[in-house]
Amino acid sequence: MTFTKKELFEKTRLLWPDSVDLNGQYFGEIFITGGEVLNEIYQKIESSLDKNDHWMQISCWSFHQAIEKPVGDSALISILNDVSYEVYEKMMLENLNGDECWQAELKIYGSLESD
Repeated sequence: MTFTKKELFEKTRLLWPDSVDLNGQYFGEIFITGGEVLNEIYQKIESSLDKNDHWMQISCWSFHQAIEKPVGDSALISILNDVSYEVYEKMMLENLNGDECWQAELKIYGSLESD
């Protein structure tokens, strides 16, 4: 492996916009609001990834899961500031442990340095 856990996190974060407004945005001709905005962005990112790049596939899914929706009146999520590496790491481990098909990657991921 030629990356650390944090490098994988940062590489994944760069695929997302700096911020996401859950009040909505257009995707083509369709206006989408709320959590569906996040889902649409994730689907676009996932479809752009190499199908054989399993690390980026699971990393992007884990990152998507780590995005916490704001509470209250705020509908703006700062991807750069609001997505926690610790929550991402937790989701990575849950996903890698979630299916035996990821056991080889789980072993490798466990041996990677964090920084």
